[in-house]
Order: sequence, then C-alpha cells, then structure tokens
Amino acid sequence: MWLFIAMILAHGICVSCIESPFDPMLLYQTTTVSYQDEVVSNVTVENIKDGDNTSADNNDKNNGVVTWECGVDFLTKFISESKIDRNCPRLKRLINQCCIEHDNCYNEQRGRTYCDDIFCACLDVATKSNQVCHKRYGKSFCALVRNFGEYAYNNAGCYLNCTK
Repeated sequence: MWLFIAMILAHGICVSCIESPFDPMLLYQTTTVSYQDEVVSNVTVENIKDGDNTSADNNDKNNGVVTWECGVDFLTKFISESKIDRNCPRLKRLINQCCIEHDNCYNEQRGRTYCDDIFCACLDVATKSNQVCHKRYGKSFCALVRNFGEYAYNNAGCYLNCTK
C-alpha cells in the first residue's frame, strides 16, 4: 500500500518538476499490439460517457455530483483526484468513469489482464484530448494497476468466493 502511495507521489513530483522521457508503460507490457488495438478500437468517448455507474451510486449525472473512484482507499483517491483536478479537470468525469468500469470488471472477476487492458484503453481514449493528462496520468494510472492490481483484483472477487 505504502509503495503504491510513494510511487504516485514520486511520479507526480518528478513529472511536475522535470519533463522526463520516461514512459511508465515500459514497466509492464503483457499484451500484444494486435490485442491492444482490438481493445482500443472497442472503446470510444461515447462508450465512456454512457457507462453504467453501478458501483458509484453517489455519482449523479444530472446534478453534476461526482464521487471520485480512482484509487483503493481515501488517501490514494485523494492523491489521484488532486492530480486530475490540477491538470485536467475537464476530463475528470471521463477518467472517473474508466475507474468505475475497471472496479466493476474486477468485481465481476472477468480476468485481471482483460480488465487492465480495457482500463488502459479507456484511459487512452479519455485523456487523448489533453497531452499532459494523456502522457502523465493516463499512462501512469495504467502502469499502476498493471503492476499493483493483483491484491485489489483478488480482494474484489473475494466477496463472491471467500467466507469471513
């Protein structure tokens, strides 16, 4: 958990201070190009906007209420939301919808790699209109779930399979 938080903070500080040629997607590449192209071709901005908010009942499209769902706890949600609010507030709803759909995918245990691929494709589409958001946050959020999502995936499915 603390490693996840430290990576978010370090990446944000590093990227805010210095334009680095580092691409976080190089940390973890598990899919083939053709599979990624297939996933990306199925994700559009309209699909993201019309997404089903089943896991975020507090999100009210009509009243503009947005409950931020990107992160695993209060602290990680606070950090990720502050990054988006500061650098790409117009994309906040789209990015949040990607996180909601990713959470739903994990909860339904559709396969971690599949869920992460869809999430990364969703972020790619959602952030494409803003170069800063696309390079910094779309790619880093994607790398974070690919590298540190195993615990969250296993825990999300636990309510279906585990006894307490």
